This record gives sequence, C-alpha cells and structure tokens, in this order.
Amino acid sequence: MSDAILPQVSPPALPVPAAATAPALIPAQAARGVATGPSPLAWLAVIAAVIGLGYLLHGLVIPIALAALLAYFLNPLVVWIQGFGVRRTVSVTALFTAFALLVVLLATVVAPRFRAEIVALWSNLPGLAHTLEVGIDGAPFALRDVIAIAARGTRARSLAELRPHRSSCQP
Repeated sequence: MSDAILPQVSPPALPVPAAATAPALIPAQAARGVATGPSPLAWLAVIAAVIGLGYLLHGLVIPIALAALLAYFLNPLVVWIQGFGVRRTVSVTALFTAFALLVVLLATVVAPRFRAEIVALWSNLPGLAHTLEVGIDGAPFALRDVIAIAARGTRARSLAELRPHRSSCQP
C-alpha cells in the first residue's frame, strides 16, 4: 500500500428542476418580499365548503368521532396482543367484545346507583337551595367579621369572641 494522498473528488452537481425553485413573484410583491398564496376568496370558499359538508353530515359526526377515538385508544392493546402471535382481526374482535361487555356491565351496575343518587339530589334540592340562600344572605356579615379581625390585628379563637355582645331584649 502506498501512503500517497489521493485528491478528493466531489460528485457532480445535479440540476435542480424548475418546479422545485421558489414560486414566481409579482413585481410589486417582489419588491416587498411577499410570496403569493391562496386568495382570501379561496379560503372563504374552503371554509364554506367545510361548514356545508358538516351540516350535511351532522348525523355521522358523532359515530365517526367515537369510532376514531376507540380505534386510536385501543390500537396499543391490539399491537400488544399481536405480540403474542394472535392475528389482528382476532385481537380487534376480542377487544371490541370486551369493551361492549364493559359498557353493559357499567350500565347494569353503575346506572341504578347513579339514578338513585340523582333522585336523592332532586328530593334534597329544596333544602340545599335554602342552605345556600342562608349562606349567601349571611356572607356580608361574615365578611364584616373577617375584616374586623384583620383590622384589629388580633388572633381570636373564634368570631364569637369579636362580635359585640347583644342584649337579650332585642326588639
């Protein structure tokens, strides 16, 4: 082997196609350095088309969105099951069956309890509203007491110690 240094040869430069170059600029825009793009009217047409398509297919939006979310979130489980040598169709069918059973189980176990809680809330609603009303009506007085404590700089054990004593014969 010879220790001679070989000259470095660079590969020939490839020609750049005309389509890969920067877009042509209108002379007035070239002076400002602004490239052309879609006109505002084109954007308005695209937005109108999307809204119109959404209106026409509004009945399909929720099922398609749910299917997409389900596929997105269950895909890692499908890939994990495929790691055990199970075919994708079998793993997807098993996962959707398990998911359906889970929904049915939740509907039969959780729904009655949820209904009972809603009925209890509905029956206690007048009392809760009264408690809230009393609390809101008493808020200015409680706020006055807190401001009085802060103004005095004292550390009382309770608000009752700071309230003025009221006589027992109030009108």
